[in-house]
Amino acid sequence: FSAYLPEMLSREGQFNAALDLKPGKRLAGVLSLTNAATRPISTITPVRDIAALVRFDGDRAVLENFSGQIGGQPVRADGFVSVPNLDGSGLDYHLNLRGTNVPLSRSPELLLRGDFALSLRGGSNQPPLLSGRVTLRDGLFVQTTSALVWSAPTRPEWRPPYFSVTNAPFAHWKLDLAVHGNQFLRARTPVFSGIASADFHLRGSLMAPVLTGDARLNSGRLIFPFGAL
Repeated sequence: FSAYLPEMLSREGQFNAALDLKPGKRLAGVLSLTNAATRPISTITPVRDIAALVRFDGDRAVLENFSGQIGGQPVRADGFVSVPNLDGSGLDYHLNLRGTNVPLSRSPELLLRGDFALSLRGGSNQPPLLSGRVTLRDGLFVQTTSALVWSAPTRPEWRPPYFSVTNAPFAHWKLDLAVHGNQFLRARTPVFSGIASADFHLRGSLMAPVLTGDARLNSGRLIFPFGAL
């Protein structure tokens, strides 16, 4: 399967199937997946040690069990997919994904973890919608003195949107996510040290996300050459 989805699936894991095609073109049986893994999707950490069990009963497939690890932390999922007509019309699906203390960002400047409870809904008459809540925690932002040294005028390295998932089929997924973090981020820079909170709403799509809301500095210290505030 990785040959058909090279940007999404890693070449590992085992896939098993035991299916029967019954009268009336009804499908029955189970599919199982063990020790599979995804590739990194944009800046999103890959999912490893994937195990899943899908049970088919007529025009409905139920995800009875799904587990995996993101950065060593477990994630779980459940849901269903219904395909009433063989031509694909009437498609309906609903998947739920949960994780606790999962690393959301890992870079030399930013470390960030969070809990999430997400829901993915879609069908033949509506685009996929990713909704739910993300609670940020245990974040650390670090900046060195060399990053502040000014040598010549430069253009911004990043422009909005500051993250964008362009991989198909995820790029056009719609978003409706509440992102909250109470004193979740510790900032350590040569000019500022402090603690920040956030309360955001993420809309738009994965390709062109729109973030609204507010960020607050709960406490901090600004350092100037002549003193501190």
